[in-house]
Amino acid sequence: MKDLLKNNFSIQSYLDENREKIDEALVSLRFMKEIDEFLDFTNVSQREFASSIGYSEAYISQLMSGTKKFNSSF
Repeated sequence: MKDLLKNNFSIQSYLDENREKIDEALVSLRFMKEIDEFLDFTNVSQREFASSIGYSEAYISQLMSGTKKFNSSF
């Protein structure tokens, strides 16, 4: 029981210390999920999407895979 309480405290302290980064990652992933669903629904490829919004296909791929987080300029 003592170990369980210690682990819960560790997890909670990690969450408290990294809340902003975690929230940013969740927002980014949610946004990319919405874009992915839109691309599926409209039958638009990532290449076409990237071209239409003026970004490289590689950058869009990194966003979609979660390697990069989108920022407000995107």
